[in-house]
Order: sequence, then structure tokens, then C-alpha cells
Amino acid sequence: MHELRGKAWDANLPFGGARLRDVAPDRTAYINGISWSKGLEYTAMQRAAEENFDFEHRRGDGEDPWTAKSGAFFAENLTSLPMERAIASWSTDGGSGSEWNQLNHSNGSYSGGAGHIYSLLDPANHYFAQA
Repeated sequence: MHELRGKAWDANLPFGGARLRDVAPDRTAYINGISWSKGLEYTAMQRAAEENFDFEHRRGDGEDPWTAKSGAFFAENLTSLPMERAIASWSTDGGSGSEWNQLNHSNGSYSGGAGHIYSLLDPANHYFAQA
């Protein structure tokens, strides 16, 4: 995660209609501004179990994923790949169709096929977990 954020900061990717360095001016603070959350890890395990059935951004009862732990998270990145490979596929290792390129083409927009990488790079997100 820190390596990805470092690459993004060095490239000064567009982000939210600005440039990443405009919204996160201190490289070290930005890179180290995200850390593992044990609490989110439990929620990630719960969501992973739920996603074994239908693999979509809905819970088993049809509710939004955010209801798994109210107010605890902003984004959900579903993947069947190990985290390191998933991040690589969303970023520069994903080739021309990567979310890295989509983020560039969409002027840093959350939409446009770049939602996963956007949530990983978002300076407002300080915690993450995976299961």
C-alpha cells in the first residue's frame, strides 16, 4: 500500500479534479497516512464470508456493504486475488486498461472504472484491511 501511494505521489496523478500533490502535499505523511485496522479486518472477514455467495457489492440481505459496520468505511474493493496481486492489477501492472490509466483519463474521478484505486489512494482514507 505504501509503495502504491509512493508511486502515485511521484507521478502526481490527477485526483478528484486536482493533482495528488495538491490534496496531499507532504509525500512522507501521505505514504504513511494509511495503516492496517484490526477492527476493519473483522469487517473484511465478515464481508468475505458474505461474498462467497454472490460476489457483489450487496450484503446477503440485500443491504449496502456499509451496513456491516456503520460509519467505519468508505470503500469496498472485492477481489478473488491476493491483496498484493489485486493492487498490482489495479495500478501500473494492469496495462493500458488499468485503473491507474482510468484515473488519468478521468481527471482523477472516482467513476470511470477507477473506483478501487481511487479508494486506495484517497488521502482521506487512513485505515484499510483485507480478508
